[in-house]
Amino acid sequence: MTSQGQAALIDAIHDIDDIVAVADATGMVVYANQQAIELLRVVPGTTTLREAVPAPMADRVRDVIRRTIAEQSSIEFTERVGVRNDWFDLRFQARGERVVMIGREANARVIRDQLTEFESRLTRVDDRSVTAEELLARAAAEFRTMAGWDVAESWMLMGGREWKLIASVTSGRPGLDEFQAAMDEQRFELHFGLPGLAARTLHPVYLEELTPEYGFVPGNLATAAGLRAGLAVPLLSNGNAVAILVFLHGESFGNDPSRGLVEAFLPRLAELIGHARELEMADHLFELSLDGLVVAGTDRYFRRVNPAFCEMLGRTDRELLDLPWDHWIHPEDLAATEVQNERLTRGLRTVNSFTNRYRHADGGWRWLEWAVFPDAAHDLIYGTVRDVTERRRTTEIESLHR
Repeated sequence: MTSQGQAALIDAIHDIDDIVAVADATGMVVYANQQAIELLRVVPGTTTLREAVPAPMADRVRDVIRRTIAEQSSIEFTERVGVRNDWFDLRFQARGERVVMIGREANARVIRDQLTEFESRLTRVDDRSVTAEELLARAAAEFRTMAGWDVAESWMLMGGREWKLIASVTSGRPGLDEFQAAMDEQRFELHFGLPGLAARTLHPVYLEELTPEYGFVPGNLATAAGLRAGLAVPLLSNGNAVAILVFLHGESFGNDPSRGLVEAFLPRLAELIGHARELEMADHLFELSLDGLVVAGTDRYFRRVNPAFCEMLGRTDRELLDLPWDHWIHPEDLAATEVQNERLTRGLRTVNSFTNRYRHADGGWRWLEWAVFPDAAHDLIYGTVRDVTERRRTTEIESLHR
């Protein structure tokens, strides 16, 4: 390449969006493009790469320079660097006794990956659904841990009239326990306090000073606890705030990059909480239904039974869950029931409703009428059931008098 071509290439590299810096074996920067100069504050011939990165990275960068030169290799990793503390994919490539560092901004990818991992942690369950309140409290705690903030609170709108503190968690710093205890069971009317402010604006609210007008009383406990700044973010449903996450910290939130992660996840968190509420409502209906309701697997075991079904048979849910459902069926009804079960395991609905007899705890038999629906994707069967024993007896008696 001619000297003119080299000059043109250097000019092009100088103006690209990636960070480009070249360091010698001691780590001294001998070349930096415009992005490196602006974002890393490097001065060629004066600044080392160790000085250009956050202090926790300094030793790692020193070791990377030594290793890549010794092995004439390259090393890649992703870290936060620069005056804006952005995420960058960094690549260190040895070229003789020098190392070229190239950094490409990776905020979007890292945030996307973090949100995916965050959602996974947030919705972790054993064998039950997570309630809306649990999700909200867990989100507040996870965000606080991730960002290193002092206090995280979750507030839920109750009855459409007031905000109730559902849960709070702190970093454990001295003084925060007293503040947390004072705020316990705190409530605000709809448009009052920091939750009310966020609900009115329908946007994240940042406060550089925590004052009594936002509910930080009595005795100015926020100041006593060393808390200075506040952040309240509303979760919206159909254009209205239904929950608020409040974070408090001893330092200004300023340009804290964790703010962006919190705000980016809000729409998804609102969806998760809405879904959790729908499941809670379904759970209530399941428990309160006067008809028997069951969820069964294709392995012939009930997964869940409601109180009405248990009452029909005079048995506990544990009894019904511990044995396969065909254990309870009258021997004369097993073949007909199996025909229906084969349809269900193929993902087909039962033919209208069908009846069979189940053994009651008193030793007798109860005629049950079923309407059953398959969920082949999850190997589950959903059924509604009514006790029609008395109806059948009445019909039989009437037929005898005709």
